[in-house]
Amino acid sequence: MPAPLATLMPALPMTLLAILLATSLPACGSRADTVVTIRADGTAHVGGTVIRNQRGCRRDAACWLELRPAGGTPVVIQYHHGEGGPPCADPARVTQALAIEPGARVEAEGPYRAESAWQTVDVCTAPGATLRAISQAAPPTSSSTGTEGAGTSPGP
Repeated sequence: MPAPLATLMPALPMTLLAILLATSLPACGSRADTVVTIRADGTAHVGGTVIRNQRGCRRDAACWLELRPAGGTPVVIQYHHGEGGPPCADPARVTQALAIEPGARVEAEGPYRAESAWQTVDVCTAPGATLRAISQAAPPTSSSTGTEGAGTSPGP
């Protein structure tokens, strides 16, 4: 065995373990902390850690916060429907939501709908809907500042 390869062999198992852990752990916060309570009236309460803030409404698309329960369907808290969508009942809520960074803990209540790939709680159009940041994220890094522009699923 060549000398450089022989020196790497003892470190190989630890390297593989590090790769496995890095790819299986959540990006921001614990995904297991996301809880969705669906009510008989068609509304839901959701609480958990934001893993992405899709800020597409800055460019005419929809805006939403994404939360992921452990082993469950992603949860989207939609706070703006984008150009051509219904107007938001509380424009201040949009401003508040745009400032939320991945890693923040939030709670929201509003109309609920289940899609095939995600669950949505709409805090935009219903006058009684709420969105509250329980805690702020750690200062953002270049990889955790959210997402600009139109994005990919999940989301409205």
